[in-house]
Amino acid sequence: MSAQPQPALAPVAPRHASPLRRRWLWGVAGLLAAAALSVGVWRRLQPAAKVSLPVFRIGYGAVRVVLYAHGTLGGQNPDLLAAPGIGGGQLYLSYLLPDGTRVQPGEVVARFSAAQQQYQLLQAENDVAQAQANIASARDAMLAQAEEDSYALLDARDQVRLAELEVRRNPILAALDARANLLKLSAAQAQLRQLKSNLAGERQSGLAQIRIQEAAEHEAQLKVDLARHNIGAMELRAHRAGYFSIQPNPHNQYFYYPGMTFPRYHLGDQVYPGNLVAEIPDLSQLRLNATMGEANRAYLAAGEQAVISVIALPGRSIAARVINVGGVTGRPWNRRFHCTLALLNKVSGLRPGMSAEARITVKNLPHALWAPTEAVFGASGAAYVYVRRQGRFVRQPVKVLLRSESRVALAGVKAGDTIALINPQTAVNGKEEKS
Repeated sequence: MSAQPQPALAPVAPRHASPLRRRWLWGVAGLLAAAALSVGVWRRLQPAAKVSLPVFRIGYGAVRVVLYAHGTLGGQNPDLLAAPGIGGGQLYLSYLLPDGTRVQPGEVVARFSAAQQQYQLLQAENDVAQAQANIASARDAMLAQAEEDSYALLDARDQVRLAELEVRRNPILAALDARANLLKLSAAQAQLRQLKSNLAGERQSGLAQIRIQEAAEHEAQLKVDLARHNIGAMELRAHRAGYFSIQPNPHNQYFYYPGMTFPRYHLGDQVYPGNLVAEIPDLSQLRLNATMGEANRAYLAAGEQAVISVIALPGRSIAARVINVGGVTGRPWNRRFHCTLALLNKVSGLRPGMSAEARITVKNLPHALWAPTEAVFGASGAAYVYVRRQGRFVRQPVKVLLRSESRVALAGVKAGDTIALINPQTAVNGKEEKS
């Protein structure tokens, strides 16, 4: 094996520097320390940098509380079209006008499958025909029986007459023969009486059979009339002119969740008896059914004036008035309430179901000292602003007269005061100082 070459060793520095070198190093370190100390002192002696704050000059202006509500148009006292109340069967929509169709009184707007009712009608008509045939058969049987009874009655009367003739011969006959003639006459008379009695019973029995069949015919006819009525009820007709509005179907879903929007009825849907399928609102009394957040409930009351803007008719404003304010409902994180507004003017082109927005001015101070909402701060239920006094911003308590989304009407300040739009203490120190 050949020996591997070894790396060259670096020269070793002397362990102790010379006294001159050490003095030179200490001198440089002292100069650097003095320079750093001078810079720190200089920075401390400099005045704090001024922070530029956004400000606002207080003046007079209008402060309005305006509420906005979104909803859909609907008519008052609509013509409600519900599935017929026919029990024991399933109803399926076989015909349905498109939503929003203009209809006239008497027009068919929806139809349900009437196959089951048609089957029931055929059965009832067969029962009527059978009952009528039974009535005819009972009458024929009664007539035939009457003919037989009439012949039997004539024969019985003839037998009585013959027996009476034989009895007349009794004076010239032997006592035994005379006694036999009397017995024959008595038997013929008894048979005639029995036949007359039987004739009355058979007539009553025949009439009873006819009445039974007539009752069966009447019952079957009632079933026919009911089936025809049910078939007629399978068609829903408009009772007034207007626009056809299909309603949501809440029974065609497998699961539900809060706030879920149900699809409207369409062809082939199963409908339960009595369910509301559609309506035709009264266009002469349009309403806006809207919802609002819980925070606006304290401001709103019936009678407030509003302006409605319909999304489908841009640029047109419609005067309205609040006529009903409902209670607050919903989940704790989404509490809302319903309100109804009546349109005061008739506007062409409006249709039920159109989306619209209502702008309701509930409070108005036309001449008040105001400031932007971001300039008013609060602590412990009190409101205050930061007013500039002699180049410094000073906290000053104020009274809030009215608060809108962007403006606050104030008392406790003067026109011309300059206030900060942000907290100056937070802007300078990074955190607010307690006063």
